[in-house]
Amino acid sequence: MVFDARTGRLYSGDGDGCIIIWRKQTQSLSGKATGTDYVVMRKIDKMRELKGKAICSLSLDPSRPVGRGQVLIMAQENMLRVFDLSTQRLTLASYAGCDNHNNIVRATYSACGKFVIAGTDTGKLVVWDSKTGLKISSKLDTVSYSQPINSVVWHPTQHVVAVCSYGGTFPVLMYSADRDVKRALMVGKEEREGENEEVGAGEAEGGREVDVVDEEERRAALEEKRKANRVRYAELKEKAMKRREGA
Repeated sequence: MVFDARTGRLYSGDGDGCIIIWRKQTQSLSGKATGTDYVVMRKIDKMRELKGKAICSLSLDPSRPVGRGQVLIMAQENMLRVFDLSTQRLTLASYAGCDNHNNIVRATYSACGKFVIAGTDTGKLVVWDSKTGLKISSKLDTVSYSQPINSVVWHPTQHVVAVCSYGGTFPVLMYSADRDVKRALMVGKEEREGENEEVGAGEAEGGREVDVVDEEERRAALEEKRKANRVRYAELKEKAMKRREGA
């Protein structure tokens, strides 16, 4: 099961491949508000891809736009797909190699929605690009339990992942991304420039270096502009109050 924090709806999956969308019933039959009962809003049980397959986990895409919800569905028989709530259909996104046949193992999105991570029957972790479905190699490939990984949790605001297994005295493992701040700034600037600017012929031939100092100067200039705007707003507000007092 999974709650949608935006709408308050609850999504649940069962052992036969059926997904049920629940909504809170704000009033009882007597007309009094209860706030505790959930009623079935919709059943999604006509998809042949899921028919007869036990659903292991559901996860909502945190990067989805409002009104275009998507649910990551992990089911047995190596089924890991995305269901679009607006079209009521499975999307083209598919994540191969999840290795899930007989156990309750789970998959989830990263906090930013860029990655999908899942446990497997073989006690391994697999990470994909959420948009392309391509596998991503990382140090998480070294995670290995002798039993299935039954739970994977991504921190809601940080690049931290916790995993655990069952069937023995296994530890809960936590992995965090050890990032180089300067390198992160450089990569971020490269991505923005790639999206918003065309590289000139001279730059394309000779290449260019990304200076972290430029990023820091840009941020300082932006902060100065914000301060000036706040001062200007305060002056305008003071003038308006004086006009009201004079009136």
